[in-house]
Amino acid sequence: MKTNGKIQVLTFSIDRDPELVRSFMKEKGYAFPVIVAPDLEQRLFPQEGGIPKTWVIDRQGRRSDAFRAWTFGRIVIEVEKIAKGD
Repeated sequence: MKTNGKIQVLTFSIDRDPELVRSFMKEKGYAFPVIVAPDLEQRLFPQEGGIPKTWVIDRQGRRSDAFRAWTFGRIVIEVEKIAKGD
């Protein structure tokens, strides 16, 4: 995905055990940072149960879309649209 440096990716895990998060990331070969925040989803989005969840937020802080059952391609399209300013 080409982003012109306009994209910031933040990842969060709602697992309570940071070691589980580290081992999962290592097992999958993921190298991006993860913030362990077990209560985050319930505090920010209490009406939207279920995981995994991906939120796409534009540069004004507005949620552009939320994906429950997502495909990587669908998220890339939404992120590229935001990066272009559409």
